[in-house]
Amino acid sequence: MQPDSMRPMQRFIVFWLISLVVFLGIVIGVNVLVDPYGIIGAPRIAGFNQDKMAAVDWPRVTKPYLVVRANPATLVMGTSPADVAFDPASADWPADLKPVFNLSIDGSSPHQMYRFEQDALAVSKPKLVVISISLEDSQVSGDPPKQPEDFDQRLRVSYDGTPNPDHRLGVLNDYIFATASFKAIGDSLRTIIHQRDPIKTFQTPLGQLSGGKFEIWARNEGFHVLVSDKDHLHAGMDLRWARKPRFDIERLIDMIKVARDHGANVTVVIIPNYIDQLEIRRQTGLTGQYNAWKTRVVELADQAKATMGGVTLWDFSGFSPYVTEPLPEPGDRSTRLHWFWESIHFQPALGNLIIQKIMGKGPEDFGVLLTTDNLAADIASYHEAQDRWVVAHPRDVARITRFIGEANCTDHPEACGKAFTPIAGPEAALKTGTQ
Repeated sequence: MQPDSMRPMQRFIVFWLISLVVFLGIVIGVNVLVDPYGIIGAPRIAGFNQDKMAAVDWPRVTKPYLVVRANPATLVMGTSPADVAFDPASADWPADLKPVFNLSIDGSSPHQMYRFEQDALAVSKPKLVVISISLEDSQVSGDPPKQPEDFDQRLRVSYDGTPNPDHRLGVLNDYIFATASFKAIGDSLRTIIHQRDPIKTFQTPLGQLSGGKFEIWARNEGFHVLVSDKDHLHAGMDLRWARKPRFDIERLIDMIKVARDHGANVTVVIIPNYIDQLEIRRQTGLTGQYNAWKTRVVELADQAKATMGGVTLWDFSGFSPYVTEPLPEPGDRSTRLHWFWESIHFQPALGNLIIQKIMGKGPEDFGVLLTTDNLAADIASYHEAQDRWVVAHPRDVARITRFIGEANCTDHPEACGKAFTPIAGPEAALKTGTQ
């Protein structure tokens, strides 16, 4: 009697287990076929899974896999501005330097940039490494992250350059996430559904982040709102940083060395900011910090060039018609900025001019090949151009003053209506940047 009474329960358990296996098989099959993050390497089919929207949220996971398949002749390093602006498919890259892979990663620190560069150079032999940098990306606030970080497990080499013993486990975890997780099945469905959206944000096979989200914001809100929102954010960030300024740019020499050790030439690019960010720096007293930071960048680049060769430094952060284009009026949703999305992120159109310039072409009024010999003149030229702009644009100066006042009130209500004075000079960042 008892064995017979168990049969319905046994059949139910068997049915449940078979259903679970079938369901998991379907989930895994769909995820492998769609490959929402580009990790698996499934064929990209137009209208089905070509554009990877979900990969945008996981660049530290996806790009180490994409760079292997790209086998780049040029590697572009940086953070989100470079990720958006430097198009690997641009016609301005010479044929002998293609394919180009954009390994820029949103929010990455100089240390993180170095680690991903190490990983890429372990599986590719690029002829050129382009390292894009900015003061904002080098700013240090709070305690440094613990080492190793969560992304280190999937990288092919350890910090000291030896094979990473945890690499296979990291890859296994990534494959499980990409094929058997409920997050992945949701992202697979989202990938299929949104393929035909005319404006979407996605990651290309060559690593670039498309500008879809910026385009949507610009169309819905207008460029004035887009720029103003970023200004509010960075006014507060720069005020806080100015009270204890530190920057870390020393990792640049390691990035140059590992590239040169692998036979690649190196071009360091100081990227441009929109005029609002330059004025925020001036009003928060950070122009001196910017000068100190740039001076250290030049010292490191010249040191590397003298000892290793094959290194050039281009500066695009100065005043030019491209960074000073007029901001549309409030409420104007039709007038577009041509070169920038907002004060930090520039558009591929400007990225293409930078590519042209570092390849020996491009406009004469944009970019300076920077060395110790012309650094003083470059800094003096910057200050003279800034003084002229301030006199000629009182409304814009007042607009930035308002943003800074609002940010200062938020951080320190007792300081509302009072002028802000930074407490440290430019030498402070040099002394504490790597502590």
